[in-house]
Amino acid sequence: MNTHNGFYDAHFQEEALILCNCWDVASAQAIEKAGADGIFIHGLTDLDLIQAFAEHSPLPVNIMINDDPNRYTNLKIARLSYGPASFLNAQKQLEKIAHPILKGRKNR
Repeated sequence: MNTHNGFYDAHFQEEALILCNCWDVASAQAIEKAGADGIFIHGLTDLDLIQAFAEHSPLPVNIMINDDPNRYTNLKIARLSYGPASFLNAQKQLEKIAHPILKGRKNR
């Protein structure tokens, strides 16, 4: 195993890497029983529902956000993830900058 590359370690294993969708506490319990050490719930944005899930989950909960992380400080969340949002925002900015430059080159 390559100890310097987390992507490699996660995706090139002798045993299969199984990622489970977690929709409710029962599936969280099944995922825990299978040996997971955390739960990622995606698509859930209602703070009350996130809190209810986190309070009943047997595992630490990770959620994806796209807004102010301070909204989540009172929740029992182990990890906040931004997903690809920062990359996509940077890409849009680069496109805005590059478009006039590339357009100018075509006119020469």
